[in-house]
Amino acid sequence: MPATSVNRIQFYNDLLEKDFNAERIYSSEELLATVCDLTTQWEAGNVNAAELNAALKFVNHGLSLIASHHLSETVIPICYFSEFIPKSVELIYLLLTLSGFRARPTSILNPERQKTEFINGRFIVVTLPQYNHIILLDRFLKLLRGKDIRVLLGGNIFILKPELMDNYLSSCNFPPSILALPTILKDSLLEKME
Repeated sequence: MPATSVNRIQFYNDLLEKDFNAERIYSSEELLATVCDLTTQWEAGNVNAAELNAALKFVNHGLSLIASHHLSETVIPICYFSEFIPKSVELIYLLLTLSGFRARPTSILNPERQKTEFINGRFIVVTLPQYNHIILLDRFLKLLRGKDIRVLLGGNIFILKPELMDNYLSSCNFPPSILALPTILKDSLLEKME
């Protein structure tokens, strides 16, 4: 029997056993609505890890079947400090891609060596789910000092210890949630065009 969440949401629970190849093709708007709802439900604790994984696979599968459009040619790196892609990065990638941005998950285990991967754009999204990555974050931010790059920073550690934000307020912006990222990026694109 598959794992279920406490406040069971049938749609996400059903994805655990669904054959995505047998599904109809979903529009980018429907997939984006799914990602937004999934993010909200995950943050509220209404979706468990198995359902989250299944939903991410569902959206990725749907995304592979549709043509994507982009508001800008610039790639927005979504940086993380681990060997595996965190689920928050997958959510951000899908949210940005379905919102019309070119995005790329980018592991930054050695910021100095990977510097060229993230200094060519205007934005970098960084997620920090664990405290042990703070040293890498500090090294990463030193590399960006003096560059015209806006760092959008978030993660579990800032939710659990909001006072940590004070350490990075001068060099980073803290979106109120993952779902605010597309609006922040679109507003910045409009400012650039004016």
